[in-house]
Amino acid sequence: MKFYSWKDIERCCLLNKQRWENDIDSIEVYPSEITVYKKEDMSHSISHVLKQVLNEHFDEQNSQVKLDIGNIRIPVYEQEFQGSWEKPILPLFRDILYRPASYPSQEPHPLPKPLIAFHSYKGGVGRTLSLIAFAKAWSAAFENTDHAKLLIIDSDLEAPGLTWLQDKQFEEDTISYLDLLTLIQDNSDVNQLVDLVCAKLTTSTLSIETQTRTVEHFFIPTYRYEEQLLDLYATPESIVNGRNKEYILADVISGICARLGAAVCLVDLRAGISEFSSTLLLDSRVKKYLVTSTSTQSIRGTQMILKYLMRGLSIREDSILPEVFLTMVPDGLPSEEKNNMINELHQFYEQDQSGDEDSYFTDNVITELPFASELIHLTSMKQILNNLSGRDMYFRIQKLVDQNYFAEVHPLEEPMDEENRKDKLAKIHQLAETQLTAEGNSKFEVLMTESLKFLGKKYSQTVPTTVIMGAKGAGKTFLYRKMAESKDWAGFCKKLYGSALCAPDGYFLPIIATRNSNELIKTLGNCIQNLNQSVSLANVNESVFLDNAQSLEQQKEQVNDWMEFWQNLLASSIHPDWHTFQQANEELEKVQKKIVFLVDGLEDIFKQASESEVEKKAIQVLCQDVMNQLIARYHNLGIIIFVRRDMVQASIPINFKQFEQNYKQAELKWSSNEALKLAVWLVSQAIDNFYNGPKEINTASRDVIEENLIRLWGLKLGKASSNEAYASRWILAALSDFNGQLQARDIIRFLKYATSPTGKKAPYQDRLLMPAEIKSAVFTCSNEKMEEVKQEYTALRPIFEKLEQLPIEKKSLPIDSEHAQLNNDEEKNMILEGYLKRDGDKYYLPEIIRHALGFRYSKGARPKVLSLTLKH
Repeated sequence: MKFYSWKDIERCCLLNKQRWENDIDSIEVYPSEITVYKKEDMSHSISHVLKQVLNEHFDEQNSQVKLDIGNIRIPVYEQEFQGSWEKPILPLFRDILYRPASYPSQEPHPLPKPLIAFHSYKGGVGRTLSLIAFAKAWSAAFENTDHAKLLIIDSDLEAPGLTWLQDKQFEEDTISYLDLLTLIQDNSDVNQLVDLVCAKLTTSTLSIETQTRTVEHFFIPTYRYEEQLLDLYATPESIVNGRNKEYILADVISGICARLGAAVCLVDLRAGISEFSSTLLLDSRVKKYLVTSTSTQSIRGTQMILKYLMRGLSIREDSILPEVFLTMVPDGLPSEEKNNMINELHQFYEQDQSGDEDSYFTDNVITELPFASELIHLTSMKQILNNLSGRDMYFRIQKLVDQNYFAEVHPLEEPMDEENRKDKLAKIHQLAETQLTAEGNSKFEVLMTESLKFLGKKYSQTVPTTVIMGAKGAGKTFLYRKMAESKDWAGFCKKLYGSALCAPDGYFLPIIATRNSNELIKTLGNCIQNLNQSVSLANVNESVFLDNAQSLEQQKEQVNDWMEFWQNLLASSIHPDWHTFQQANEELEKVQKKIVFLVDGLEDIFKQASESEVEKKAIQVLCQDVMNQLIARYHNLGIIIFVRRDMVQASIPINFKQFEQNYKQAELKWSSNEALKLAVWLVSQAIDNFYNGPKEINTASRDVIEENLIRLWGLKLGKASSNEAYASRWILAALSDFNGQLQARDIIRFLKYATSPTGKKAPYQDRLLMPAEIKSAVFTCSNEKMEEVKQEYTALRPIFEKLEQLPIEKKSLPIDSEHAQLNNDEEKNMILEGYLKRDGDKYYLPEIIRHALGFRYSKGARPKVLSLTLKH
């Protein structure tokens, strides 16, 4: 650091306090001298210590500090330590700059009414507009309650926008913000100050019209007459320098709000790093909304302010955290660039998370406010309020008010009885546990998904001939079982789509089945009995699916012609004397009957499909050649093959993209919307009258599903007004990979573990699942998911084992690619399956495998993973 003035010396001493605080009590720097107060038990001389701090600038021989400009030297004097008193922390940027925390260890007493301040580092980014939109949204939300009235204050001493927007002369009998500051400067009695202000605050109002009425809010302008503004007597900075007045400004404002009967006070602060604003910004009791545009200057300034606002602020559920409004976001801004901005802002909320990283996580502290050209040129309050209507920017703030404030004042329903809650959890747990394996025989219907809608539409006139791909746990065997229960294609379609869809009869014949419990065997036996009774020519052995699996297992290494093998296997399954598709098709034509082969459980037989050429050929011929022949020539035969996607991809490496395109719409992939519907649907199966909405859950809107989910696991992982993560968003991110894949089994398994009895009393009575139970369930799900992935994707197993064996000090996200030591193929496979994302020379892992692999987050990594997971 170059020393051009005495102030540079003071800053250097304060920045390096840890170097001298053991030997020196304090250092006072003035333009003409420096006084050092030494401690009695000092272990080093003053000269030695100052040399360590000031380096070549300190002249030990003459006890002087040399400046780097001119020939100026400032003498140093030593004084004995006389005992010091702890100076209070002042809510001023210059005072907290060199302290480890921005707030006193003992927080001031709570405010009687909430105080919400709007601030921006840079002017012209929509700060005042955001405050007005907030006031309008508040007025609409609370218009029929006692919480409608606000106290609104324009505290911008240099550009009083709200005051000027009022477009009227303020009456002499009202009171201004500068009047308030003057009264506080000369008086320390909060109650007396409140009395004085409220006696005059009668005629100054700000009107906001809602759909039903006009709400008159109390308003304190910046000034009453120009001389007040240009001849300042008291400022926020001068007030806090008074004895025991560090936090009096918020006390008085909140007291005024309470006396007037207003619900909340909104304050428009001066832009920039200004001591005009610091008094409220650095008061931990005040809620702050920091407004920034996407410009580099505005983002960097906001980051700087956030750094000091978050320093020393403990992050708990009841902490009043600053939030960010990202405004004026242009439509053409690349999503990656925007996400980087958000991630850089997010990291300031994670600075204290290294010790217990899963105890608390915020992801709703940054609200994006879309750009609207109509809101650029504004001339009056009436024009602003009119232009806000119908704008996405206003709707975003309206949603924030509804969720963070209105939901807390007006809970969704009556508190839930603890015993009633336990009973409902037990029912969900039992059903989820039963359904985790496809052989579960409880009466559990099929949820309509996009892939099932597609099947119904495509095969409404012909029997189905399709490959249904899906990862392990996507619901292949479950759907296979439901088809077998329905016994024929027409019956399955009727159950699923209702009588409106008339599908052709096509009797299901399970050719191969996954090796499961006796319950599934019983279901398949009933299906075969029905076929034998309905198709006079059929002679199907009731254990045909077991016989075929055994035959395939024994003969797969000896097969020379897989087309001939599959043709004989399928045809002879209908009748032992039939050996070709043509023969089977002709016989069925005679009796005007159709049969649909069901194939599942190939992974139990072809366990080396990723490596064995024999097994690859078997799968390729079945899924391509057999399928094509049935489609082209044999209209009395259909086939539905349930198979893992990775097995098909390994078996058809050359034309897989084309193959995938043909069957993509039938693939069992769960979108985030479908996954959330599945959660609601499963709970509604377990608990009578739980679901509120349209009769068919699959037709319910996202809002309806979300309302039901709020009753299941709450709006957030905390109370509604907390800065905790939104529950649905967090759960989706925790269970998904980077390809946006989330299987049915993941949701069902999550509900199983989240509803496990804990014996603990619920901290919230507005939901069934508690945050602690949700987080614990995700950890367990991660471990089980890892074991499944290792079994399913044998090529990934050694990669996971390599990551598991990394030293603990290297197990933090993002991972240095040099530490991970993945070769090109390993990296490619991990990225392809959605279990890795590369950013420069760093790797990221999705939450669903992070826990199981034992990785922790470094600062700023968690929001990055969240954005990567949820971008689909």
